[in-house]
Amino acid sequence: MMNQEIITNSNASVQDEIMDFIIDIVKGYFDCIDDYHIVRTRKRSIVYPRQIAMYLMKKYTNNVTLGVIAKKFGNKNHATIIHAIKKIDGYIQFDKKEKKKIAEIEKVVKFKTNAILNNVDIFKSYYYIDLANFYSIKMKNNKSVLLVGFENDEFEDFVNSIKNVEEVKEHNETGKYILEKRQKNGEQKEGQGEVA
Repeated sequence: MMNQEIITNSNASVQDEIMDFIIDIVKGYFDCIDDYHIVRTRKRSIVYPRQIAMYLMKKYTNNVTLGVIAKKFGNKNHATIIHAIKKIDGYIQFDKKEKKKIAEIEKVVKFKTNAILNNVDIFKSYYYIDLANFYSIKMKNNKSVLLVGFENDEFEDFVNSIKNVEEVKEHNETGKYILEKRQKNGEQKEGQGEVA
């Protein structure tokens, strides 16, 4: 069974904010429909992300009952939440591919949870970028730049003016999150473009 993360603030509105964020980030990660967490269906493309959200809510909230979590998912039975937690625990233990996906989401949830709870220590090590549509440019010297907010023609002019571009990728998946580790001195990672 999973270990409960220690969250020090049990204020209901704070816990509610954390739960809403979890619903939102899981939706973005799996590109789910808006009401994936409450819609009645047995499709794996909906059920699996919903189970991950249930698992994360139990792990990253404090003094929130299974009944309260169940209400977030359209008044499901608390037994459904227990089943989801066991199911995701199983994936984490026995499926490396799924474990990696869950870990990616969990990094952002952990970061955001600490941000909501005003644990300033987390900001010494990480910064958090919420990106929708953006471009990434990989240079031949292995440095990279992220660009957002450019019109297509502006972007093309910009790329054409740079030498040593190895690869350009366009990312159009709304709700993707990038969590970057800061350098020890607090400066941006070398080669990391400023994100508008």
